Amino acid sequence: MSADRPGFIEELKRRHVVRVAIAYAVAGWLLVQIATQVFPFFNIPNWAVRLVVILIVIGFPIAVALAWVYEMTPEGIRRTESADSPDARAEHESRQMGRKLNVIIVVVLVAAVALLGWRVLVLRHASPPVPAVAKARSLDGAQRNPEVAIPDTVAAAAGSGLHAAQAIPAKSIAVLPFQNLSDDKKNEYFVAGIQDLILTKLADIGGLKVIARTSTAKYASQPEDLKTIGEQLGVATILEGSVQKAGDEVLINVQLIDTKTDGHIWAKAYTRTLTNVFGVEGDVAEKIATALKAKLSPAETARLASDMSSSPAANNLFLQAEYQANQGNINYDTASMKAAIPLYQQAIAQAPDFALAYARLSYTESELAWFGGGGD
Repeated sequence: MSADRPGFIEELKRRHVVRVAIAYAVAGWLLVQIATQVFPFFNIPNWAVRLVVILIVIGFPIAVALAWVYEMTPEGIRRTESADSPDARAEHESRQMGRKLNVIIVVVLVAAVALLGWRVLVLRHASPPVPAVAKARSLDGAQRNPEVAIPDTVAAAAGSGLHAAQAIPAKSIAVLPFQNLSDDKKNEYFVAGIQDLILTKLADIGGLKVIARTSTAKYASQPEDLKTIGEQLGVATILEGSVQKAGDEVLINVQLIDTKTDGHIWAKAYTRTLTNVFGVEGDVAEKIATALKAKLSPAETARLASDMSSSPAANNLFLQAEYQANQGNINYDTASMKAAIPLYQQAIAQAPDFALAYARLSYTESELAWFGGGGD
């Protein structure tokens, strides 16, 4: 070995591996932020965001390996010369100033990204001025008449002369947090789970614009001023709901409301047990699509079928895991994400063929690794 041959760390720097790794991490983080903010606006399904994260993670070692083997030159891409080659030694001193400049650029870029992340965090936690007094909108009508057929008023609202109304798509919906009517307030995870399952099914319908849960989590379950909320979220309809769980009995009430007229478009009450409650989410999504005149493709209709397991115990553990994982996403709390991991694993132990639990476990573990929370 030549006496002046650089060590491994110096070789990494000489081959620009460190610079490429930092640039890739920054660019990947920006892509994730863009995907989570922009995809819901264009009604792109949630799985597309997960795919972006997975592809970025997979691409990292590939980018590092390519940086080790190849380099960019004025003549184009070429294989990196070994450290003890005559050309490499001749170029060593001339690249010193360039490397210093690269370090300065990377530091400035990281600082800018950190500032952007801080602003995004502040904006997400800043709640809009929503009236604090909640209207006691009764669901008694939905309970007396399990399915209410009400004329579609969304098209009329969209056709008004107001510019704001014209800018809001008629086939758009936001799902507000469901109200927990159970005596045991520890059932909050179950209520949030039912809401999230319905939201996921709605997001799979290509003809609907569906607002992400991170944008609706700050609102009350039954707010008074739906018109203002509709304008803030850019939707023509809002889905409100409540869940009451007592033992094995579950009562789910849902109502679809026109944000312009505050009128009911569709409402229904579901009385189920823990053994057959899963499947309600698909029926709700299908009824909403029909009410908003969103056509379902055969593939979308097939996806509305429940993808939960046949084990009530596994499903219950899965909803607990989802609650922890979602709390982690909303609050940027890796501790909540970590708490979800063993719950997913227990659900899989109860139902080894629980494909959705496997997928969500993998996704949550990837998030922890990506955001640096994988360690104990």
